Amino acid sequence: MLECANSRGVMKSYVELHCHSNFSLLDGVSHPEDLVSRAAELGMPALALTDHNGLYGAIRFYNSGVSVSRETRPFGSRRMS
Repeated sequence: MLECANSRGVMKSYVELHCHSNFSLLDGVSHPEDLVSRAAELGMPALALTDHNGLYGAIRFYNSGVSVSRETRPFGSRRMS
């Protein structure tokens, strides 16, 4: 599991809150399923998908999160630019 220490030395889990899939044109490279699999391998408790201008990969991202790991919770948002 990825862990970070805060200023008081308390260990906290790391969660990536800015992640783009290949559905974020010209910005992301990885398939949503690959992102979730890697996050589960690293022991991340959650992962956010923040693709640009649409939610095209959101269903695949959510479904892969449910099937890959009960430990990793997928959640997403979109940024309209």
